[in-house]
Amino acid sequence: MATKPTNTLYNHNSTAKPSVISKNLLSGDVKDEDCPWVQVGQLYLSVTITGENSWLPLVALLRSQGHKNFKVFSGRHGDIPNIVDRKGMTLNVFDNKHIKEDNDIRARALKEFTDITIEIIDTQQSKTGQAKWLQEETQKHLKSNIPVIYAWCYSLFTMCEFSMPAVGDSLKLYEKVEYVNAQNTELNKTIAELVLTYFPWVLKG
Repeated sequence: MATKPTNTLYNHNSTAKPSVISKNLLSGDVKDEDCPWVQVGQLYLSVTITGENSWLPLVALLRSQGHKNFKVFSGRHGDIPNIVDRKGMTLNVFDNKHIKEDNDIRARALKEFTDITIEIIDTQQSKTGQAKWLQEETQKHLKSNIPVIYAWCYSLFTMCEFSMPAVGDSLKLYEKVEYVNAQNTELNKTIAELVLTYFPWVLKG
């Protein structure tokens, strides 16, 4: 069955709020393919949870617009916000199984679309200083006008970080009021506000 191009791609200036988008999405019979994306230049970011098949419809759409080469960043989950310890390591997100899953999707994509190339880039190369590494690695590809896809959940919030306290369990931090408050604050910003805060380096080229 042919992959249907994604039908939900937000502009970086959108006033839509992720909290509302998520609520509307989850109120229906949601499928992986329904994942909404945000376009910031040639960087593509997920607004909500994603599934194994979420980025293939995005590739189908971009291919229909003339793009033939893609960089898909993989190997991790996404949090809102992402917990970082005092050494700068991002906690609780890296997961090698996503590399296999995304390579499987890549194989499907190349079988369906024989005129494209897709490179899967493992974000686990830099678990410490992840945000800085992602920015530098992403900019290399954007300069060549190659679409970059952050393939994990909530990748619009990738650069939003929360400092891990000196003492405590990072897994229990998700239940703490200060973390929950930070999460709600981010979810209730507009897409435009989030992009200006976390991805101005893409807008500047």
